[in-house]
Amino acid sequence: MVSLLPFDIVVKIVFFVREWNVLLALLEALRPMNCLGPLESLWRLHLQNWRESNLWPILNLTNMNEASRVHIEKIAKFYSQVIVHVTTNADWACQYIHPNAVVGMRGGCFKDLNKDMLAKWKDIRVVAIDEKVFTLPNYLVYFPHLIYITCQDCTRQMATAIFDYAASSTTLRTLEVEACEDFTDGYSPITSTMADNLYKWIASQPIESITIKYFVWEVYSQRHAVVSSALAKFSLKKLEMDEKYASGWCFVGNYDRAKKVLQLEVFDPRNYGFENLDLLIDYIGSLEPLLDTDITDLELFDFVSEGFGDLWPLFVPMVQRLQLEKLTVYIDNVTVADAVKVVESLQNASTLESLSIVKLWTKLPMDVVLTLLHRVSSSVKRLPVVCEMTLIAEPYSREDSMILQDLARKRGIDLLL
Repeated sequence: MVSLLPFDIVVKIVFFVREWNVLLALLEALRPMNCLGPLESLWRLHLQNWRESNLWPILNLTNMNEASRVHIEKIAKFYSQVIVHVTTNADWACQYIHPNAVVGMRGGCFKDLNKDMLAKWKDIRVVAIDEKVFTLPNYLVYFPHLIYITCQDCTRQMATAIFDYAASSTTLRTLEVEACEDFTDGYSPITSTMADNLYKWIASQPIESITIKYFVWEVYSQRHAVVSSALAKFSLKKLEMDEKYASGWCFVGNYDRAKKVLQLEVFDPRNYGFENLDLLIDYIGSLEPLLDTDITDLELFDFVSEGFGDLWPLFVPMVQRLQLEKLTVYIDNVTVADAVKVVESLQNASTLESLSIVKLWTKLPMDVVLTLLHRVSSSVKRLPVVCEMTLIAEPYSREDSMILQDLARKRGIDLLL
């Protein structure tokens, strides 16, 4: 009978349950048999109006008080994942949290803790800390097990410390840093030393995700080495780079391996007063490792018709080499000539099923749509003329719509007006 089961067996059964409602039903059914043991404390916390999000499957202790402490001390050791508050006593955590549990830390900074108190956290597997904890760079040394580092409003001093930590870490897998100065107010540089440390981390560990926003690189060749080495790692799941320079130059790149998507955004250097196309060529060159992957969805943002003829040829090798199923190109003030350049580069794209050229905030000119319908390769079956970022004040006239739909029907294309 269930009542004869040892408490440790009951605990294992309960912690095997994933759904909170199922768990509550199980606890309620077992209580009359007096076989919950320490799990009675889990039920008591539920009666104290502790939310599901704080109890299951992760134990969140950031709101622990004296009334709940006695119950938490009886069940904390059974959890494999625990979240603590920055003010949580490290001695208490060592006593009640299982040594193999992974711990996240949230809520404020260590303003009042001394080094002896901080040193006690080394014995706890803290794998992630809230960005607010990053008050002083030298706190990182007390968290040798970090898997995730996320730091927004990241100062130069903090970024330097994070990259230095990453270079020697054997556990860090995800790094997200966003400079505190945006491109309108200032610039946070990635120095040569910082870039070297970042490269060491990437080269030595099975990294999973990198996000670097609003930093500028002092040495472009190091940027190339960092990006290309990261993209060459089979363990990498996501890469996000966002760089904006004083000249007006902007480059944004987002890669998602699971979704097989690559998004690139570039402000036209000539249009924005920065005419060094060599920099763009270098940026595109750093993406070389992606060209032999299974990316099927490519989105290219922020082209401007003026200068499009200079920029598009730089992207053609990428477009032609990838086995794309979907291509989206955003071109402001797009012309027929721009559309022709795009479709001519896709004549041998046998896998391409969806092509979308987008003019933001308004519909594509009629002659551009006709050009696309007449000239796209036979593999294309979808030609969205409207997307989420297009606001059409005046739709195509009924006569124009009929002309476009009739031509699309003859080509076997689904035209989304």
